[in-house]
Amino acid sequence: MVAFGNNDKTIIAGVLTAIVSSACQSVGLILQRKSHLKYENVETGYKAPYERSLWRIGFLLFIIANIFGSSIQITTLPLILLSPLQSIGLVFNTAFSCMILNEVFNRFALIGTILISVGAFLIALFGALPEPDYDLTKFLIFLKRKQFITWCLIDLTYVLLLLAWIILSKQVAENGNNKNKYHKLAQNSKLVRGIFCGIISGTLSAHSLLLAKSTIEVLLNAFLSSSKKFKNMNQPMVWIIIITFLTLCLLQLWFLNRGLKIISTSVLYPLVFCVYNITNIINGLIFFNQWEVITYWELFNICLGSILVFIGVFA
Repeated sequence: MVAFGNNDKTIIAGVLTAIVSSACQSVGLILQRKSHLKYENVETGYKAPYERSLWRIGFLLFIIANIFGSSIQITTLPLILLSPLQSIGLVFNTAFSCMILNEVFNRFALIGTILISVGAFLIALFGALPEPDYDLTKFLIFLKRKQFITWCLIDLTYVLLLLAWIILSKQVAENGNNKNKYHKLAQNSKLVRGIFCGIISGTLSAHSLLLAKSTIEVLLNAFLSSSKKFKNMNQPMVWIIIITFLTLCLLQLWFLNRGLKIISTSVLYPLVFCVYNITNIINGLIFFNQWEVITYWELFNICLGSILVFIGVFA
């Protein structure tokens, strides 16, 4: 019989938590999707998402899995295990989509699932780069770097362009006088709108994570350090960061739900996962200046994983 040490038990507990929370997160998203499908063709008695019991259950399950599951994983698992375990949710997503939404699992779905899982594993494994220690002063210096400001402006520009396309294409599709002529356009633009909503959600989620981690680090540092550092919390910039973080959290959840109303979780979940991880990696490279840490081998595997995920999504 093998005897497990305290550290081994902690890691096992963390891995089990990661598996359970990934399953709960997938079920939560799929229940929200099922709620949207249920009311998609209802002409009378329409209910807003928050008024539907099924949607509320799914949303609550998704939030609990994210908050409590992530908290336990972060405190019990090393980064080398934590990051690859994120990709297990993609497998659960495919399985539960078939069971709950009755989606067809054919040859293309199998190939897509394998490609997505392998790609996501590569992104998570080789994208787990070490981050430097920092306090409020260092964080504000990182935040004001010209490279990071430029990257944020680029991100903001493409998010606004995607949002503009979503709004305009919806108006064009809905305002067409000839229904037969605009039916195909409406269907195609609807699919693209869902994909764009997923891309925006993944992007905003990654930026909110950066601010969340930084905010937690800064707050802990302030409370556990001298009163002088605690007084730094009165700086307007700190509260701007916290408000921005909360705004990004709400926006990414809103766009995620908009995407769930339009396209299947089989497409949305891996797409958001891929965009989220890629944006996270770029954030780390620019914000923490990790270019000196990442190797060509890691960069190659991250790019390869990204390609595999996108091919899997299209499959």
